[in-house]
Amino acid sequence: MDRSRRADGVRIEITGSAHLWGGEKALANDLLTRLDRRHVTARVAIADTIGAAWAVARFAEMAERVIILPSGEQRAALVSLPVEALRLDPLTSQGLRRVGLKRIGDLYEMPRDALAHRFGDTVAQRLDQALDDLPEPLSPLGEVPSRRVRLSFPEPISEPADLMLATERLITDLVQRLAQEGTGARRLDLAFHRVDGRVERIQLGTARASRDPRHLATLFKERFDTVDPGLGIEDMILAAFAVEPLPSEQISIPGHTASNEASDIAPLLDRLVNRLGPAALSRFEARESHIPERASVRVPVGRPHSPAVRVPNKPPRPICSSRRSRSRHSGCCLTTRRFTSFGGAAGIA
Repeated sequence: MDRSRRADGVRIEITGSAHLWGGEKALANDLLTRLDRRHVTARVAIADTIGAAWAVARFAEMAERVIILPSGEQRAALVSLPVEALRLDPLTSQGLRRVGLKRIGDLYEMPRDALAHRFGDTVAQRLDQALDDLPEPLSPLGEVPSRRVRLSFPEPISEPADLMLATERLITDLVQRLAQEGTGARRLDLAFHRVDGRVERIQLGTARASRDPRHLATLFKERFDTVDPGLGIEDMILAAFAVEPLPSEQISIPGHTASNEASDIAPLLDRLVNRLGPAALSRFEARESHIPERASVRVPVGRPHSPAVRVPNKPPRPICSSRRSRSRHSGCCLTTRRFTSFGGAAGIA
């Protein structure tokens, strides 16, 4: 799935999946039903190409909300549509209309060289893509980094010492921006663009928001052995994909201990995760449950903390049922009962 560049459309690749909804018609109707529940007015078009589906959904003069073009029929379906249906910019569309090319069908017999000479390669490219004469793969939009710094080199570099110096400079630039905004990085991506077009990456996360340049540089340095510089690195980009508020903190001074000393374990967790992988370390997180075995679960250490568990306004569990079982250490009453679960394990409830 890919959100269109315009704000009024979504493109979905359904090849090989329509039968799961009982066919293309049923799939489209199910999608419209879900959108109607959210008060979203939509029109669905299904075709062999992205260009044909986009054009028919917006410019076809039909009352139906679901339009399905038979396979191979996009040429006939587009012949009467305006040239704007080819996803052209307004200036190009006006230029085509000025010379009498108002419909897509008017472009069918035009030589491609003449179109390219007068209007550039875009018109012929969009037409061929809509008619399935030129492939147009659907590329989903990637995650956009919230902060990014870049460093380009006049000549390619490949020595580990040079790469480390460049990494430290990028980290310094990024940390300065984070400090000005009062935030810290949680997920970072360092991209090494090689001269042959290949991109090497180092991705890492932190247990808590951080903008400590020495700590971040150490994490990247431990992963440098996974980077193959090839014939040389000509460009490096450091991007922060997740940031969190990080106000200034009081450090310890002689005779006084800072209240945030517990956070000193975060750098250790970062280095362990960096060496062993995110799945190697986990922590316990509380969950609402009356069953003791389910009152906590294991989650990765890098996952954000869930909201505090709500304590229900109910009597203490379990409920008192006998005077003889009264505890001498608290005001509540306890009743014990032995039980055996599958596999022979015993417990107390």
